[in-house]
Amino acid sequence: MQKTFAKNPAVLPAVELVRMATINGARALQLDHMIGSLEVGKRADIIILDADSPSLTPNFDPHTTIATCVTRADVRHVIVDGDIVVRDRKCLTIDHKSAVNKVKLLGEQVLASVNNN
Repeated sequence: MQKTFAKNPAVLPAVELVRMATINGARALQLDHMIGSLEVGKRADIIILDADSPSLTPNFDPHTTIATCVTRADVRHVIVDGDIVVRDRKCLTIDHKSAVNKVKLLGEQVLASVNNN
C-alpha cells in the first residue's frame, strides 16, 4: 500500500516489511526477548509454506514472496511456542464444528438483540 501511495516501488522493501512483521513487531511490543526471531531460548513460532503452491511460484526473492504473495492456502504447517498446531493444513487445536456452532449461536443472539431494540 505504501508503494502505491508513494508511487515508488522502493519505498518499503520486502525485507523491511518482513522485519516489521517479526522482530520489529516484537520490539514494538517489548517482547523481543521472547519472540520475533528464531533463537535459542525464544519461543519457536514458525509457519511452513507449501513451496509448490502456484501463488508462490516462481520464487525469485523469498522476502518479496512472503510479503506479497502468501495466502492462507499456502500455509502447510504452523508451530506455536514449539507445539504443532496446524499439520497438513488441518488445525489440531480447535474443534471446528463446535466453533462454527458457537458463532452461529452468537449471531442469532446479536440478531435477536438488534430486533428487540
